[in-house]
Amino acid sequence: MENAIVELLGQVEIVVGIDASLNGAAFCVMKDEKKYDLARHAAQPPANTLPLARLERFIEHADAIVADIASRVKKKRCLVIIEGYVDSGYGGTSLVLAEFGGILRRKLYESLDIVLLLEPTTGSMKKFVCGNGGGDKTRTIAYLARYYDLPVDLPD
Repeated sequence: MENAIVELLGQVEIVVGIDASLNGAAFCVMKDEKKYDLARHAAQPPANTLPLARLERFIEHADAIVADIASRVKKKRCLVIIEGYVDSGYGGTSLVLAEFGGILRRKLYESLDIVLLLEPTTGSMKKFVCGNGGGDKTRTIAYLARYYDLPVDLPD
């Protein structure tokens, strides 16, 4: 399995990192270690609370995000990193994000040349940076911002 992943990574031309959210989805397209594009998208409120309105909102939001990413990657072979699902036990919010995440992933596969899609959890990223999965999210962001010389607006 490791050899297959290493082989796939050798085909990657561009890396796309996505924080999928309805209120403030963000992505970063890294062309190399010091060249990147950042963008943020917010979904419009649903027209009503019926399931069709919710799904239409998700589809429109996913379409806008994927179109923006596609315009930046220009048909290059992509490694896409998007936060994996974690069962928070809170029900409603987790289910809504999972529903949106499924639509977004489908649209990514339909529109981009994805070599590999990775889904690390927040806990695994914090463990990598802080040494444990319960590490401080702000510390993790600060580390990555320093390492990659990224502008970070911490209140957001």
